[in-house]
Amino acid sequence: MGPPAGGSGIGSGAGPGFLLLLMRHGEAARTAGGGDRARPLTQQGRADVRRIAEAALRAGLRPARALVSPAGRARETAHVWAEALAGEIEVAEDEAIYEGGPEELLGRIRAHPPELATLLVVGHAPALPELARSLARDREVLRERLGGRFPPGTLVALAFAGAGPGSVERGAGEVRAVLPPGSS
Repeated sequence: MGPPAGGSGIGSGAGPGFLLLLMRHGEAARTAGGGDRARPLTQQGRADVRRIAEAALRAGLRPARALVSPAGRARETAHVWAEALAGEIEVAEDEAIYEGGPEELLGRIRAHPPELATLLVVGHAPALPELARSLARDREVLRERLGGRFPPGTLVALAFAGAGPGSVERGAGEVRAVLPPGSS
């Protein structure tokens, strides 16, 4: 199921199975004292993330847990989500989300408890966009909505038929939402 033609790019958030929300951190400052890890979100980046988080929540895409890179811009992105959720989200930082490739991210996702219904992962390019493309059943939907890009602040929601994060398999994710900055 793709996004509605000409629509917001949000499908139904309800349904059985497991929902994986993959978000590239919001737009970040180009430099910061402390190097790449310390780069904060720009004012525009924070505003984009807030709009996308609010649009996702209106669509019923409500994560219970966030798995987040320890980089400042990713932590700030998760903080914006936590504000939108009134603190009702468990946030866990994981070095692998900063350092790892798509395979390592997939392993970290699958390691979560089977009773978890929705997980938000906040990470970086190129690993996170590569993972999103590999998990999507209909990659053409992502290409259409993103034009082959995956800009900072983009959220992709993928639904998997099985229960829990262990059900996440390559090519099995139904695209439920594609929200790049400026789309909400």
